[in-house]
Amino acid sequence: MKTKKLIMLVLTAIIFTISTTNINVFAANNTTKTSAKAASYTNYEVKLLASLVYCEAGYEPYEGKVAVANTVLNRVKSDVYDHVTCVKEAVYDLKRWGRQYSPAYVKKPNGTYTTKGSLLESAMKMYSSSTMNSTQKKAMAQCKKAAIAALEGENNVSTAVAFSSSVTTMKKKLAAQNKYYKIIGNHIFY
Repeated sequence: MKTKKLIMLVLTAIIFTISTTNINVFAANNTTKTSAKAASYTNYEVKLLASLVYCEAGYEPYEGKVAVANTVLNRVKSDVYDHVTCVKEAVYDLKRWGRQYSPAYVKKPNGTYTTKGSLLESAMKMYSSSTMNSTQKKAMAQCKKAAIAALEGENNVSTAVAFSSSVTTMKKKLAAQNKYYKIIGNHIFY
């Protein structure tokens, strides 16, 4: 009797889960897509994330742009970054492990950091500016598309929370430690 109740409970849970969410699909290239619920994000988050992607991977392939956006979102989801609860906190995080997103800051002469005059600040001003040339407009449009895709659930770097342009060095280090990595364009994600 207990087994029968347990089976019914499990089946009910499965049916409820399938009826309320889409199942995550893991493709061979480690891409995850979820579209169960309407993604919840603000225009500011799109602007911030797209501008960061523009600074970090503006002229990288589209796949690399999505990957950079996902390192931010993966930090928000990660228990390791338990002090980070939103996109803004992940981008501007200085609390632990240094700065991943260096365009977000400028180092002042006294050794502290400020966001004033940063590349990210400039990119955010440029985001909706009409003064961009055609190459910049195209790159920013791709960055916005990549940011939205990531915010809506597209993930091509699994749980990677960092990346580097030192591909050869990091690849050796990560391989020696048997850690996950993925190379996209001129970046290695881990």
